[in-house]
Amino acid sequence: MAEATPTTGTAAPAATSAPSAAAPAATTTSAPAASTAAPTTAAATSPTSPSKATAGHANGTDEKLAKTQAKEQQKFEKVVAKDAKGDEKRVKSAMKDADKATSAEQKAGKNLAKAKKDVDKATKKEYKANKKMIEAKTKHDKLLADVGKAKERLEAKTTQFNTQKQMKTEKMNALTAARQAKSKNDATRSAKLAA
Repeated sequence: MAEATPTTGTAAPAATSAPSAAAPAATTTSAPAASTAAPTTAAATSPTSPSKATAGHANGTDEKLAKTQAKEQQKFEKVVAKDAKGDEKRVKSAMKDADKATSAEQKAGKNLAKAKKDVDKATKKEYKANKKMIEAKTKHDKLLADVGKAKERLEAKTTQFNTQKQMKTEKMNALTAARQAKSKNDATRSAKLAA
């Protein structure tokens, strides 16, 4: 792109210098014709003079053609430069997007690793709590069983106590009856002995 721009700068002066060189040539040929009258009319009527005029006209056409080509070249170079700038912008934009995507991916990777770590921590805590809960439940179940056994023993001891209490009452009643009978018998014996 940088090489093409200097080329147009040099092409345009070359196109402008070509007609100026042609113009002095035309004036030099017309100057000798003006000095001699006979050759001037002959030159005017000769078939070679139209070709000289055509050559001057051709030089003008060449100049226009060169200018047109220079303009076309400039337009083409502008289009190429604009296209290159557009490509450069797109590449820069794509690079920014890629950098952002890379940063976002790295951040997401860190967040993923943190989330995995959090899951591992929570799983360990849950395992410990579950273990403690199982131990507590086992202990609780054992204590419940102990309470059940203690209640059974209490019931058995209560029954035994009530049985023993009833037996004691019966024995005490029998003792009272035996004492009363003895007292009565003692009184009867004493009365018999006294008579």
